[in-house]
Amino acid sequence: MSTKLNLKRVVYIVALAAISIILGLFEIPWFVISGPFASFLRLDFSEVAILVALVTLGYKDTFMVVVLRSFVRLSFKGFIPENIIGDMISMIASLSIILGFFMATKIRHIKTTPYLIEVPSDDAKLNYKDYVAFGLCITLSLAIFMIILNFFITTPLLLSYYGFTERLTFHVFGFVAQTEYSLQSFLFAVIISYTPFNIVKGISVMVIFLIIWPRLKYIEY
Repeated sequence: MSTKLNLKRVVYIVALAAISIILGLFEIPWFVISGPFASFLRLDFSEVAILVALVTLGYKDTFMVVVLRSFVRLSFKGFIPENIIGDMISMIASLSIILGFFMATKIRHIKTTPYLIEVPSDDAKLNYKDYVAFGLCITLSLAIFMIILNFFITTPLLLSYYGFTERLTFHVFGFVAQTEYSLQSFLFAVIISYTPFNIVKGISVMVIFLIIWPRLKYIEY
């Protein structure tokens, strides 16, 4: 890889990480109290920058964007437990969206050479089936991974940290042992709290990205 192209990669990684951080500052309080944990949620569109990174830089460099975003954000906010947990959730959300994007490209047999290396021709256009595939795969991947993460680790850990249990616990089994929840009732609470939010977030992020995506190839790389 040439020095010039390497420099462009670094500039794009830093720029997209910065854009993702800025977009993440504009949070919308979740307006649907669908479950006991829904009041914690905030809707933002920082993942749009992650999807832009996927098509411009590829998977490896997009992961670097995600890591850099988390490191910079934690450097400003502080490496305290609630911030670390929050950024862990954000990283898993980004990785689940990346996985959903990857699944959609395989299902629809779409070439994913980064635009920084090869800009597609005008003939390589997505159709409505492609849009539906990307929307469904990304939304489902986000919703499923967030349920798993919040059920097993992050929600029990956060609630424990904020004093809902006598002892700090890092997993669901220790949490339910100290509360009135059973595994089944806690799983139900997690699903109804987070699923509507993640469906709305996945669809919103994908709609914004699909508006931007066809125009990205006209950027001077």
